[in-house]
Amino acid sequence: GKISGGGVTVPGLVASDGFIVNLPILGWRETNLRSLLAAIPEMQFSIENNSNAAAFGAVYTQPDTQVSCTVFLKLGTGCGGAAIVNGRLLRGADGTGMELGHLNLGKPGVMCSCGQTGCLETWVNLAALSRSYLGRDPRPEDDIAALPERVATAFAAGDTVARRSATNLAAHLSMGLASLVNIFNPSQIILGGAM
Repeated sequence: GKISGGGVTVPGLVASDGFIVNLPILGWRETNLRSLLAAIPEMQFSIENNSNAAAFGAVYTQPDTQVSCTVFLKLGTGCGGAAIVNGRLLRGADGTGMELGHLNLGKPGVMCSCGQTGCLETWVNLAALSRSYLGRDPRPEDDIAALPERVATAFAAGDTVARRSATNLAAHLSMGLASLVNIFNPSQIILGGAM
């Protein structure tokens, strides 16, 4: 009857020791989340990047997806990614590797949360869909989570703006996926997230 542990996932750079290097959505930089969670002494926490956790969950809860190399992209507010090779989550030297959303497409665009332009994330997230379909960045009052379904419905009805938006997003996603295929030679690619 007693909970003894928990998992925390965050959409940002998380080192292997649970240290938050950068979490743009919350404005966190260089934050020791593990020490903050230590305020609950009777609990042990695992801290993980949300895309790594989603990839791990997608592969290990579905036996038919357990192959030699999986690339996972989580498309939503941002574009996170992960790779699982031979049953192991690739993390890089200190756990902050596999930031697949920051693969540079070589096309200038809006400034990414990482400070660069041209990142895959800036072309294939909810804000990019808003810019393409609504002609503007999302506003606080927008139901941005409902936008993909709205665009898909308009697309199916033959709406030219929706078709242009979906085609634009698909073209950038395809460029990113082509690069990931060249890097990983994956057995499968899994797309997840709000998009």
